[in-house]
Amino acid sequence: MFGTEEYYQFLNSGEWETIMGYNENQLESSHTFIQWIFPTTKPSQFNNRCPVITVKELRTHPDFINAKLKMKVSLSLMKKHWGIRTDDTVDIPKFKRLNGHNGLRMSRVIQSLVYHDLIDE
Repeated sequence: MFGTEEYYQFLNSGEWETIMGYNENQLESSHTFIQWIFPTTKPSQFNNRCPVITVKELRTHPDFINAKLKMKVSLSLMKKHWGIRTDDTVDIPKFKRLNGHNGLRMSRVIQSLVYHDLIDE
């Protein structure tokens, strides 16, 4: 199982940058990246090769500020994908075209934002 330290290693690897370059099709069809860019404290039922973090280890890590900055970038990527504009209005036609799995993704994002102390985002 992967933990908080592996999450930090991922953030500082080229894998995170690769995901940030995903196009709309890759974001919609890939089911293994979301757990890495938005880790939670519980194992994923869809990806057993993703980090399970602890809030204490996350927040006390020397690279926590960088993790928060990357979390904001990841959030911007997903909001754009979901049709959520920078003023937080929603592109309804785009939002309606999303597959059902995005509800689970959104709840994961909210949980991860809380763990990263970014609930106001």
